[in-house]
Amino acid sequence: MVLISREGKFMIPSGNTVVIEGRDVLLVLANMADLSIFQQTVA
Repeated sequence: MVLISREGKFMIPSGNTVVIEGRDVLLVLANMADLSIFQQTVA
């Protein structure tokens, strides 16, 4: 599960969430195996 923290508000990204802004903070809840795959995908 991923949440985006932006300007004091939290959003759950969906298929139409296109832009990640420079000050966004991604909060990721995952098991270790899934987190490793996620990190490789966003890197």
